[in-house]
Amino acid sequence: NRNQWVLVCQGEYGDSNLVHYSSNGINWSQGSHPANVRLNQLAYDGNNYVATSFVGQHCVISSNGTSWSNGGNMGGECSAGIAGGNGVFIALDGNSNRVRRSTNGGSSWSSIYVQSGIQAEDVDTDGSGTWVIVSDGSGNKTSNGNYVLYSTDNGQNWSEVSSSTSSYRKVAYGGGKWVFTDGTFLKVCDINNGGDITDAS
Repeated sequence: NRNQWVLVCQGEYGDSNLVHYSSNGINWSQGSHPANVRLNQLAYDGNNYVATSFVGQHCVISSNGTSWSNGGNMGGECSAGIAGGNGVFIALDGNSNRVRRSTNGGSSWSSIYVQSGIQAEDVDTDGSGTWVIVSDGSGNKTSNGNYVLYSTDNGQNWSEVSSSTSSYRKVAYGGGKWVFTDGTFLKVCDINNGGDITDAS
């Protein structure tokens, strides 16, 4: 949100989770939220916020970033990536090819199983219906040897980027390009140009 910053702080070993919000990035206030979750990831889709829990089956949701309530049951932890855009949230557990998808601000979730072999680690969107998932780890690839998937129908169906034969931990979108990193090197992918992956310049 261009007019507001929101962050989540993960609580461990009985410590409280915290949600903070700010209108200027300097002065912060604490939001109200349910107890008994360990918040780990946060995303905004242009209208709503969703924060996923490191353990359990929970997420918390908010329309303003200040007051939070329990969201829908996600059917297991989603401790890896989450992204929001174009009225959709997609969340990953980092351990399987199961993708959670919500079209109502996190109030309910459906499961989509993408290509087997992938352990979906991170996700991002261009905000207009195209999404990309990356997989990390030498063995966590499709039967065709690829580590990157993309969707052009708002995360309902997924295809492989045929040149994605290296694993990646993170993906981000900006300036019409997708940027991948394995923690050391950066790569750039143009989904609209056949999925060519090149070194970042």
